[in-house]
Amino acid sequence: MTDDGSTIVALHRDQGFPYEHSRPLPEEEKESTGILRMENVEEVRRVFKETKPEIARKQLAALTLTTEHRWFPRARDKRAKKTEMNRPYL
Repeated sequence: MTDDGSTIVALHRDQGFPYEHSRPLPEEEKESTGILRMENVEEVRRVFKETKPEIARKQLAALTLTTEHRWFPRARDKRAKKTEMNRPYL
């Protein structure tokens, strides 16, 4: 109460919410907007395993909307020098 008695002042402290009464938020499923729906690489390999390389390249190009040349293996990777590790613990 103030000195002249015209105003009453009250303090209301915030009460903490106990952790025991809280629940975790539900997990939301992420829905992919891409064309390729398979996230598992092994499943993709299984699908394209038995096809010939030429057919697989055309299918991958159509699936990802890229050119066919992107799916050819790079020759420089085949000819790269295979060096041994000088430290066996790596």
